[in-house]
This record gives sequence, C-alpha cells and structure tokens, in this order.
Amino acid sequence: PATGANVPVGEPITNYGWSNVHGMAYNPSEDRFFATTTYGELLSVEPATGVPTHIATLPERAWGVAYDMINEALYGVTQWGPPTLWQIDVEDGTPTVIGQIDDSSAIEGLAFDPVRQHLLAVLISQPLSDSLLVTVDPQTAAPTPIGEIGSEDFISGLAYVPEPGSFYLILLGGLAGLLGRRR
Repeated sequence: PATGANVPVGEPITNYGWSNVHGMAYNPSEDRFFATTTYGELLSVEPATGVPTHIATLPERAWGVAYDMINEALYGVTQWGPPTLWQIDVEDGTPTVIGQIDDSSAIEGLAFDPVRQHLLAVLISQPLSDSLLVTVDPQTAAPTPIGEIGSEDFISGLAYVPEPGSFYLILLGGLAGLLGRRR
C-alpha cells in the first residue's frame, strides 16, 4: 500500500482464464479468496500460493462478487440485461437469484459493508454516463443511490474498508459469534 509495488503470488492461472478475472472477494474465516472469470468460472484461490480450485461454472458471469463474513454468504452480480443479484453457494457454486438491481444500468463493482449489512455497487447508466455508487439490499436487491462517482473512466472494482471504530465493532461481533458457536 505504501509504494504500489506488486509481487506475484504463484504462477498465472491461465487454465481458468485468470487474466480475465472480474470479481474477487475474501473470506477471512477460511483465509481464501473467491474469484469469478470472464468465462463464468467460480474459483477458490489460496492466498499464500495463488493456486486456484475450480468450484463451478456459473450459468452467467458474475461480474462482481462480495463476501458477507457475518452471514457467511457470497454474493454475485451479473453485469448486463438487467443486472441480477445472486447468493452463491461456496461449496458447489449454485446461484440463488435474489432479484434484479436495476433495468437501465450495468454493474461494475460489488463490496459488502458489514457495519450496515448491505452491499455497495457501482452502476453505469445506459446510455453511458457517470458511474453511480449505490447500496444494495442483500435480501431484495433494491438499490439506493449514494451519489455519482466523478471520473472520466468507469470504476470497475470496489472494496469496503471500515473506519477504525467500525473495525473494532466488527471484531467484537465476530468474537461474540465464535463464542456463541462453541456453546
């Protein structure tokens, strides 16, 4: 983060179209990434080695994915016609349709906000105009506009970074959840 330098982890994952990864999400409780490719593949990726494991081929491309660590749910969103929100089973890749997000936009990014327990997405209106940041209800797929993202280029990825105070709330909630499971 300080210099922007990058170091490859493992070999390129060309057998799954790694050069065309469009969505990536992290599951901290299992220390693994989920990735989706242009070809509709859902992969589990080992963070230390970069080695992928094929989970499934989805019926459509999930352009963006986000992991909800509180409810242990993986969400995916199709990009076009109209964008649809799914909950994806991380064991076999089965998608369950939650609903259409918007019928006049394309989706370019997806992230989960664990504090407010909603998804964040970037919508690109059709015809093409500025990107719009929205919240998305993970139960209904209903979008709520936050505001335009002023940029000459489209934003195609999102990540949620909690404020320091929010981080401690998440940590406490996670610890309480772990303690509750042990009973």
